[in-house]
Amino acid sequence: MALRNFNVALAQVKDLAQAELLFAQMPCRDLISWNTMLNCYSRSNQARSFFDTMPEHDAISWAVMLSAYTRDGHISIAQSLFEEIPERNLAAWNVMLVAYTHHSLREEALQICERIPEQNVVSSTATIVAFARTGHLENAVDVFMVMEERDTVSWVAMLWAYVNCGRIFEAEFCFLEMPVWGIEASNVMIQAYAESREVGKARVLFDQMARWDAITFTVMLVGYGKCGKIEDATCLFEKIPEHDVVSMTSMLFAYAQNGHLRESKNIFVKIPFWSVVSCNAMLASFSYHACMNEVQLLFDKMDIKDQVSWNTLLAAYAKEGQIAKCGKIFEAMDEKDIVSWSSILAAYAQSRCLLHGETLRVLNTMNLTHSPDESCFVSVLLACSHAGKLEAARRSFVSMRMDFGLNPTKQHYCCVLDLCGRLGRLDEAWELIAAMPFVPDALDWKCLLASSYRSLEHRSERDHAKLLVETSSPFFVLLANACPARSPTKSSRP
Repeated sequence: MALRNFNVALAQVKDLAQAELLFAQMPCRDLISWNTMLNCYSRSNQARSFFDTMPEHDAISWAVMLSAYTRDGHISIAQSLFEEIPERNLAAWNVMLVAYTHHSLREEALQICERIPEQNVVSSTATIVAFARTGHLENAVDVFMVMEERDTVSWVAMLWAYVNCGRIFEAEFCFLEMPVWGIEASNVMIQAYAESREVGKARVLFDQMARWDAITFTVMLVGYGKCGKIEDATCLFEKIPEHDVVSMTSMLFAYAQNGHLRESKNIFVKIPFWSVVSCNAMLASFSYHACMNEVQLLFDKMDIKDQVSWNTLLAAYAKEGQIAKCGKIFEAMDEKDIVSWSSILAAYAQSRCLLHGETLRVLNTMNLTHSPDESCFVSVLLACSHAGKLEAARRSFVSMRMDFGLNPTKQHYCCVLDLCGRLGRLDEAWELIAAMPFVPDALDWKCLLASSYRSLEHRSERDHAKLLVETSSPFFVLLANACPARSPTKSSRP
């Protein structure tokens, strides 16, 4: 048998043992034979040892090894191997760029983008995705605009870049400019509409599509669920030709996030097998209705629990005010993300029996591993308000801006206003209202009025009149209740 026939036969063998037998029987071998056999080994743990025994390597040899390592997630090993390549061709650069992008290694991907000597459609597309994931949309646009050749994948990548950066208007324009509207591009646009709660536009595009796949139905169901359109979601779900785990889980999420417990139960028991995602959705549904026995029972039955599972359980007990249980769950968690810390802070803040110092202790501990967000400081300010600790509230209010670069929202201002009002510190409350970076509305006045009925009697009639002018009519009664009743004086009688 000629060497060429051996190589063809070797390339067609799928079983590794048969490939090894055929390779051993070959009277002579060329680099094509070695590369073909290396490709057979690429899905086993023997690839590197075989690679090291090869008499020589070419670009294909290196590319096979890089692909094997990146496919299995061994990115650091692939990176070391990449640096060993004496002459890197575009294929090697593309393998590493795609691998970094796929595994969300943003900095490494950007470094490859800067080092790559030339680009083709594959590398340019991967570069667009890398820039979009790091928020560098302008750079992604620049790469797209200078591409000499664009295929469907590159167009979809640019469309996704706009959507990922929240630029829906530009995404719409890009979508309209596409030479062909494939199902992938339409799915990206439908998802963009669904996430921005423009489910009407999503449905119009959905109805215009020539065909749909599982992703199309899933994003539409998710969009209907976010907008609370359960009837539309149910109607669409019933029209799906074949219900799979993904579509059933999406429908479960729609029911769960809108408080439909009975419907959630009905579809949950029909799912062929329960994934961690479907179990998490059911946990959320039980939690929404305060069915704590069911929450704990389902959580205990779950074979696999992820971060969402633990966070859902923690939030469920926090909502019910079971602080001791929250503490035990929090300590039992192997990993804690920003949601975990926010939940435990909220639990402590809502408990009036706990000192604000416990909430501050949790915040300080959290700061060692995670940067607190706006919701964390809402909990801290609430805890200070419950404890009547104005100075601690002031320090936290200043810290969120100075130490963490967070701009206080109206909710943060209302927490401090409420505390000032209840402590009778109305002068400071009025100063805070005057210093707010936005015009105070009825909610801000309500925060102050509701907490300072007695203290308001010390304000002048001029301030009361000004407040009446600037406050919406529903709060006239609240203000009237706050003002002290006075007996008519002689001068006020007709």
